Amino acid sequence: GGAGGGADVSMRALLDAVLEVIPAPSVHSYSSSPSDGEGGTAADEVRPASSYESDPFSMAATTVGYDQYLGRTCTGRIYSGSIRASDAVLLLPRGEAYGIDDPEGGAPPPPPPDRLSKVAALFVNRGVSRTPLDPPVAVAGDVVTLAGVPDGTKVGDTVTSADRPVPRPVETPPLAPPTLSCVFGANDGPLMGREGNVVASSKVRDRLFAETDNNVTLTVTKSETDSEKTMVYGRGELQIGILVEQMRREGYELVVSPPRIVTTKCPETGRDMEPFEEVVVDVDRDYSGVVIDAMTGPRKGALTEMHDDAADGKTRLVFQCPSRSLLGFASEMATATRGTAVMHHCYLEDREWTGLVGTGTEKYKMVSNASGKATLFALSNLAERGTLFVGVGDEIYPGMVVGESNRGSDMEVNPVKAKETSNMRTQSKDEKMYLAPPKKMSVEELIGYMDDDEIIEVTPKSIRLRKAELDAGVRQRTAREKKKRLAAMKEQQLKRGK
Repeated sequence: GGAGGGADVSMRALLDAVLEVIPAPSVHSYSSSPSDGEGGTAADEVRPASSYESDPFSMAATTVGYDQYLGRTCTGRIYSGSIRASDAVLLLPRGEAYGIDDPEGGAPPPPPPDRLSKVAALFVNRGVSRTPLDPPVAVAGDVVTLAGVPDGTKVGDTVTSADRPVPRPVETPPLAPPTLSCVFGANDGPLMGREGNVVASSKVRDRLFAETDNNVTLTVTKSETDSEKTMVYGRGELQIGILVEQMRREGYELVVSPPRIVTTKCPETGRDMEPFEEVVVDVDRDYSGVVIDAMTGPRKGALTEMHDDAADGKTRLVFQCPSRSLLGFASEMATATRGTAVMHHCYLEDREWTGLVGTGTEKYKMVSNASGKATLFALSNLAERGTLFVGVGDEIYPGMVVGESNRGSDMEVNPVKAKETSNMRTQSKDEKMYLAPPKKMSVEELIGYMDDDEIIEVTPKSIRLRKAELDAGVRQRTAREKKKRLAAMKEQQLKRGK
């Protein structure tokens, strides 16, 4: 269509070009004829979507859900064969080759009953709505939703015909292993139950297990040390942050522990291994040095590539670094580059543990020692000592982190202190107090910002950072012990370097 005045501009030309240029999707057939003359094993062949009735049905689940009337549902593109309502189907979990005949000529054992079911209905998406398929028959190449599949169906699993199962599950993209873990639990703080309607730890755990149906890169297990806690393994703080944000919007109250990097043991040397990632940063040329210094310093990243684009003044930087180094790096980089940097990263491999890593700057906190509502008088005095995380009128309790200190150590402060009233007139009596807006951070930003002795308290209305131990005396003793352990670890690392 033309761009002149009055000319009709539509997507028809583009859609026609798609139909003419892009080939139609092909489907797979499991042929029973020998392909190589060496035994006649089943072989895949790609052919047009014109003949499919004689092939066994198979489909990889792309998304799964639940319908209170029809049971478990799964959506995906049919890989081979055809499916009708009331057909019996079999679930093949990812990576399992159930259904292949015994090499000695015998039939495979019968499948477990929980992997068998009958398709209750077929649906297709029309725009944003789901409508029943009429007639209820779908063939290879169609994208459909099956209702009534086995309850154990997860994303990446294969649903196939129970009468004639395919010889192996449909191949799906491999999953990158989780790189960090967090402990989830019910909110146990002084303000528990005030803002949310789901506060039981069992409800939190059930919601986390339900998330694994669609979120295949998420792993959820029960904590081995605390029966009320749940371990969640994910690919980064952003993935964990999105999950927490979804739960708080659903009315959950929960707490999240600091992230822990997932380590493994090398089978050959027995040494600890940690995940490494490749990080690509596109940034303005003026800020490239800032990014390089931040990544290659205490974070122990290695710069592997650097490309300048003279046309737009951008520089592309490629690093390899431990996954630990990326905790909190996104927000730090955004601040240092004034939001001009764009970063993405992906899992590379597991390598030998690199020792202690850091950000180069210690973060000290202002911790409340009183309960009540924050006052303008108290916050005005505290604003001179650092950056505040709370505003006037916010509910405060002992052990809650109310700001970041610039005094070089953690501070016990009273953010609820009111101005004393007296009959003495002072020069500052009628002066107006001005207070900058508090710094608000999202869940994923707090995950990278929090210290080891802190936890995030999340409710539908608030996101708070607090100390895991609310008692100040216990925290001081723990801090002294932690300082001794860090000194010993640094000394041991120096000896290894020599």
